[in-house]
Amino acid sequence: MPGRVFCLLPGKVEEVEEVKIPAVLTDVGTRFKGKLAGNMPAAIATIAVIAGVPFLASADYRWIGHSIISMSALGLLIVTLVCGAILARRIRRPPNRNRFHFHRKSAISMGLLMAAALGYGFWMYIADNVRPLNSFHMLGGLVLLAMTGALIATGLCPRRPRRKCVHRWLGYFTVSVVVVQLAFGFFSTPLFKGDGEHQTYLLRWETLLEETWRPDGIISPGEYFTTLTLAEGYEASYRTDGESIYVGLRVNTTGWVGIGISNGNGMKNADGVVAQVTGSGEVRIEDSFGVSRVQFVADVEVGGTNDIIEFGGKEENGATIIEFKRTITTGDRFDSPLVTGKQTVIWAYGNNDDPGMHMVQGYISIYLEPGET
Repeated sequence: MPGRVFCLLPGKVEEVEEVKIPAVLTDVGTRFKGKLAGNMPAAIATIAVIAGVPFLASADYRWIGHSIISMSALGLLIVTLVCGAILARRIRRPPNRNRFHFHRKSAISMGLLMAAALGYGFWMYIADNVRPLNSFHMLGGLVLLAMTGALIATGLCPRRPRRKCVHRWLGYFTVSVVVVQLAFGFFSTPLFKGDGEHQTYLLRWETLLEETWRPDGIISPGEYFTTLTLAEGYEASYRTDGESIYVGLRVNTTGWVGIGISNGNGMKNADGVVAQVTGSGEVRIEDSFGVSRVQFVADVEVGGTNDIIEFGGKEENGATIIEFKRTITTGDRFDSPLVTGKQTVIWAYGNNDDPGMHMVQGYISIYLEPGET
């Protein structure tokens, strides 16, 4: 390819020489740029998986690896969608014979990343002893993977007008589902614990009341020393006699309810109580321990003891009322001693009797100070 070089001097322009760039060098440069761009989607997918896999070793940070892979898949999906819009001439760009191949490679790399993100999430649930299909997020991931497969399949089919229309709308809908999935997953991470603002309460400890405590499912005036509204529709009351703590819960749900003391790591290693009232009116309650950030199991299942002394409850007008009594210091290594000072109280409830599904959850900080005994 011929070219000219000019020497610019003050007041004049002189042509110095004519330079010829060999066509083979130009062709090599063009091919190199094309191969570099064509291999970029696969490189992004590989880097995302390599960056995410090490987090599998940490139960508390697996969500970071899952997020890295998922966000990378979203990025490739957007690139694929934009490239497809250019091919459909909805976005005006200069013609490029490699654009279709880039679009196809981006779609395949994106599909593989989607499958990797789903497998990663599945492993997270299995490692936390949670049934994956109990999660709306996991079910959404399965739907998304099926849609991605359909998107790729319609893209590889012979070019027909009807197929192009289906392919295009599948792409738009897939992007929408991915955004919803990412938002759902993001708000399920430890970055977002609970609803509303973080609340702090100063409470007196070791207080005697004249009203007799009865675990009858009726929270009477004067039966408890303090009632806290942990969230809209979730009230927790307590009293103590210095040796035991008495707790009353009233939650606007007909499913399970839970409350516990956290060590600052969410549900993991937390001391909790999970209860529900069955359809026949039977009250079931478990002194529980957080084996992961998403699951409680009964203390007796991990070698501890059941330290709930008395309990009762009922369902009334769409609300579940649970009352229970537990010693303050149990001696069970799976229970947290209730002492004066700062405590983090976690709470949650579901819309059915399966504690594997959270409907609402949150936490507050309380400061217990000595009171009259």
